[in-house]
Amino acid sequence: MNDVKIRDNDIVVLPNGFTEVVSGFDAVIQQIEILASIPKGSYAYDRELGLYRREPDFESDNIISTIESLINEALINEKIYVTVNGLRQQDNKYYADITVSDGIRSKETEVKIYG
Repeated sequence: MNDVKIRDNDIVVLPNGFTEVVSGFDAVIQQIEILASIPKGSYAYDRELGLYRREPDFESDNIISTIESLINEALINEKIYVTVNGLRQQDNKYYADITVSDGIRSKETEVKIYG
Protein backbone atom coordinates (compact mmCIF):
# COMPACT_ATOMS: atom_id res chain seq x y z
CA MET A 1 0.00 0.00 0.00
CA ASN A 2 1.30 3.46 -0.93
CA ASP A 3 -0.13 6.79 0.13
CA VAL A 4 0.77 10.46 0.07
CA LYS A 5 2.41 11.43 3.37
CA ILE A 6 0.42 13.78 5.57
CA ARG A 7 1.91 15.78 8.44
CA ASP A 8 0.13 18.43 10.51
CA ASN A 9 -3.06 17.95 8.43
CA ASP A 10 -1.32 18.79 5.16
CA ILE A 11 0.39 16.94 2.31
CA VAL A 12 4.18 16.75 2.64
CA VAL A 13 5.90 18.27 -0.41
CA LEU A 14 9.57 17.56 -1.10
CA PRO A 15 12.00 20.32 -2.18
CA ASN A 16 11.68 19.14 -5.80
CA GLY A 17 7.92 19.81 -5.71
CA PHE A 18 6.83 16.17 -5.62
CA THR A 19 4.77 14.79 -2.77
CA GLU A 20 6.40 12.47 -0.27
CA VAL A 21 5.04 8.93 -0.29
CA VAL A 22 4.66 6.43 2.56
CA SER A 23 4.30 2.70 2.14
CA GLY A 24 4.07 -0.52 4.15
CA PHE A 25 3.48 -0.18 7.87
CA ASP A 26 4.00 3.58 7.71
CA ALA A 27 1.09 3.91 5.26
CA VAL A 28 -1.12 1.70 7.44
CA ILE A 29 -0.21 3.68 10.54
CA GLN A 30 -1.00 6.92 8.72
CA GLN A 31 -4.36 5.44 7.67
CA ILE A 32 -5.06 4.51 11.31
CA GLU A 33 -4.07 8.02 12.47
CA ILE A 34 -6.50 9.59 10.02
CA LEU A 35 -9.46 7.29 10.58
CA ALA A 36 -9.04 7.26 14.37
CA SER A 37 -8.88 11.02 14.80
CA ILE A 38 -12.03 12.08 12.93
CA PRO A 39 -15.72 11.37 13.55
CA LYS A 40 -17.21 8.89 11.10
CA GLY A 41 -19.06 10.69 8.35
CA SER A 42 -17.24 14.01 8.75
CA TYR A 43 -14.74 13.56 5.89
CA ALA A 44 -16.27 14.89 2.66
CA TYR A 45 -14.44 12.50 0.32
CA ASP A 46 -15.18 9.30 2.26
CA ARG A 47 -18.22 9.30 4.56
CA GLU A 48 -17.24 5.89 5.95
CA LEU A 49 -13.85 7.13 7.20
CA GLY A 50 -13.58 7.42 10.97
CA LEU A 51 -14.18 5.19 13.99
CA TYR A 52 -17.01 6.88 15.88
CA ARG A 53 -20.15 8.81 14.97
CA ARG A 54 -20.13 10.57 18.36
CA GLU A 55 -17.72 10.93 21.27
CA PRO A 56 -16.66 7.50 22.55
CA ASP A 57 -17.32 6.43 26.13
CA PHE A 58 -13.74 6.37 27.35
CA GLU A 59 -14.94 5.40 30.84
CA SER A 60 -16.33 2.10 29.54
CA ASP A 61 -14.71 -1.08 30.86
CA ASN A 62 -14.29 -2.41 27.33
CA ILE A 63 -13.09 0.75 25.54
CA ILE A 64 -9.72 -0.78 24.59
CA SER A 65 -11.30 -3.85 22.98
CA THR A 66 -13.90 -1.62 21.28
CA ILE A 67 -11.21 0.61 19.76
CA GLU A 68 -9.22 -2.45 18.69
CA SER A 69 -12.27 -3.99 17.02
CA LEU A 70 -13.19 -0.78 15.20
CA ILE A 71 -9.66 -0.24 13.89
CA ASN A 72 -9.41 -3.84 12.68
CA GLU A 73 -12.83 -3.61 11.04
CA ALA A 74 -11.71 -0.50 9.16
CA LEU A 75 -8.56 -2.33 7.99
CA ILE A 76 -10.26 -5.62 7.09
CA ASN A 77 -8.91 -5.62 3.52
CA GLU A 78 -5.31 -4.75 4.47
CA LYS A 79 -4.19 -8.15 5.87
CA ILE A 80 -3.03 -6.27 8.95
CA TYR A 81 -4.02 -6.79 12.58
CA VAL A 82 -3.86 -4.06 15.21
CA THR A 83 -3.61 -4.71 18.93
CA VAL A 84 -4.40 -1.86 21.31
CA ASN A 85 -1.99 -2.18 24.24
CA GLY A 86 -3.17 0.78 26.26
CA LEU A 87 -4.99 4.09 26.27
CA ARG A 88 -4.03 7.40 27.83
CA GLN A 89 -5.60 10.83 28.14
CA GLN A 90 -3.76 14.14 27.85
CA ASP A 91 -5.44 17.55 27.63
CA ASN A 92 -8.87 16.17 26.57
CA LYS A 93 -7.21 14.06 23.87
CA TYR A 94 -6.95 10.29 23.91
CA TYR A 95 -4.01 8.29 22.58
CA ALA A 96 -3.77 4.55 21.97
CA ASP A 97 -0.54 2.59 22.17
CA ILE A 98 -0.92 0.10 19.30
CA THR A 99 0.97 -2.76 17.69
CA VAL A 100 0.48 -3.18 13.94
CA SER A 101 1.28 -6.66 12.60
CA ASP A 102 1.04 -8.53 9.31
CA GLY A 103 1.85 -11.88 10.93
CA ILE A 104 5.53 -11.63 10.09
CA ARG A 105 6.55 -8.13 11.14
CA SER A 106 5.17 -5.81 13.76
CA LYS A 107 5.61 -2.18 14.71
CA GLU A 108 4.55 -0.33 17.86
CA THR A 109 3.39 3.27 17.80
CA GLU A 110 0.96 5.68 19.40
CA VAL A 111 -1.98 7.27 17.59
CA LYS A 112 -4.47 9.93 18.61
CA ILE A 113 -7.90 8.36 18.94
CA TYR A 114 -10.09 11.32 19.77
CA GLY A 115 -9.83 15.00 20.54
